[in-house]
Amino acid sequence: MNSTSQEIQHLLDVFKRSPDWQALPDEERIRVGEFSSKLATIYEKIRNAVEYHEEHLLRRNAIARIIKRRMVRGASGKDIARPFVEELIRARYLPNNTLPERIIDEVAVIIDKYILLINEAVPQEKRKHRQQTYIWIIGLLASELEEFLVPHHRERALVDAMFRIVRNETVFLEEAFSERERDIQLYLAVHRSLLKADPIWLRYQLLKTYYPSWTEHREEVVREVVGRFSSLKEEIESILKHRLAPYLAKVLQPYAVLFWIVKDILEKEPKRAQKIFERPSVLHDFIRQACKARYQRSYEVLRRSAFRSVVFIFATKIILAFILELPFDWYVFGEIAWIPLGLNVFFHPLLLILIAATTRVPSEKNTQKIIQGIEWVVYHKREEKILFRTMKIPSPHTMKGLLTNTLYLVMYLVSFSIIFWGLKQLGFNIVSSLLFVLFLSLVSFFGIRIRQSARELIVVRQRENVITTLFDFFTVPVVRAGRWVTLKFSRVNIFVFILDFIIEAPYKVLVEVFDDLIAFVRYKKEEMY
Repeated sequence: MNSTSQEIQHLLDVFKRSPDWQALPDEERIRVGEFSSKLATIYEKIRNAVEYHEEHLLRRNAIARIIKRRMVRGASGKDIARPFVEELIRARYLPNNTLPERIIDEVAVIIDKYILLINEAVPQEKRKHRQQTYIWIIGLLASELEEFLVPHHRERALVDAMFRIVRNETVFLEEAFSERERDIQLYLAVHRSLLKADPIWLRYQLLKTYYPSWTEHREEVVREVVGRFSSLKEEIESILKHRLAPYLAKVLQPYAVLFWIVKDILEKEPKRAQKIFERPSVLHDFIRQACKARYQRSYEVLRRSAFRSVVFIFATKIILAFILELPFDWYVFGEIAWIPLGLNVFFHPLLLILIAATTRVPSEKNTQKIIQGIEWVVYHKREEKILFRTMKIPSPHTMKGLLTNTLYLVMYLVSFSIIFWGLKQLGFNIVSSLLFVLFLSLVSFFGIRIRQSARELIVVRQRENVITTLFDFFTVPVVRAGRWVTLKFSRVNIFVFILDFIIEAPYKVLVEVFDDLIAFVRYKKEEMY
């Protein structure tokens, strides 16, 4: 029998508590109709299919979308809270007939706090920055509402445990950073690697770091934030863009996997966890079971993500083929080039399916490495340190940096020149070639994102060879182009615009009317008895 580390012991205590809201036996709960819930769920599935986001962000994004739609001029938290929560329940982002009625008032208080922040802070900004600042604050509001409605005390405990362990074990090989910089960036890197936190969530965590009493909803704290909002916003963005940020999260990713497996065991066996973690041989068996289940879940996530991406790519390709490619062929050449058209429509979805199908789950060697890592976490059986050094990239103002950037540009030219040359041999014209390359870039980026769900569980260091280096040389430009297009396209996604501004509001009103009508009919039926 081995004694567990202090961090793991704290996790054992936290996971014994229920992770969700618990209504009292005599307490009224929030309930919506099942029929309206099915209608709302169908819409959300369509909405999420046309805007590609990782699954763990869907609920938070839905919260932000609903809040923006309902936060009309003059609305208060009391006006918004109940329909907002009911809409989330209908869309199955929250459980039905589970949440106690008392949370409505608390949601209203949170919304009122941010309405005050918006009304006071946004007008202080320059006119061209006001919309951006409004969206920035809505992101904070959505993060706090999600954290309140879906309690995150287990996630916070995991973050704290991982942070304390890696903080003591990480050695920075550069002395250019202060201790405060290191701690903040380590804390954010733990959020990025362990929870897959995006900038919106990290902004909210940093706000709470600056103002620990922020969630107490005191007006004087809100006023203080308003008084220095512009400088606070700049400080937070500067911290998120720190040069340590992209490297630390990558270094900590294998250690995050260890805590994912620990979390899975604690959630599955909260009552037996103490005995399991005190016996290494028993713990090893549970680790193997948890790894197997986690590998399977990652493969299922991969398939769902691939399906959503294929639907998105295929629908977009069909529409663009009718809008651009067919008219161009007919008008310029007087005929339709069916081979380029067919390749443009079907090649990219099939490529995405192939990428998903060829992704393999981690091996037994990986599981054994996870067992060794968890022994370090649980019993502190390790002598090695986590050595960290930032990647040295030559400054673009030096001769070496200029040469590096020039060669990087050559990579782009070579990669895309080969692609355009090959398309020309197949009879592609300029429009069909541009569409093909555009979607090849998108699919390459989506493919990398999709495969990450399985590859992020790999803790065994991957070896590089000549073939992988050459492959990266030609594919990195295409993937980077896809990333750029994805970021730009997400701001002008015509499908999202149509759903958000033309369909969503009347559809959701119709769903609410159905819900009210069904409740009214049920009342009239009961009245007869």
